[in-house]
Amino acid sequence: MAWAPDEETQQLIWHLALQNAFEYEGKGAAGSVIGRIMSMRTDLRQ
Repeated sequence: MAWAPDEETQQLIWHLALQNAFEYEGKGAAGSVIGRIMSMRTDLRQ
């Protein structure tokens, strides 16, 4: 099953990834970003 985010979700992912990288001096953690997305957008959980 392939999934592609809509434009709004893509922007949210981009924003949170940049914010995370900034907070941790360029070493962002994917798990942290995914956790934030899932807490903000419960409709994306399966």
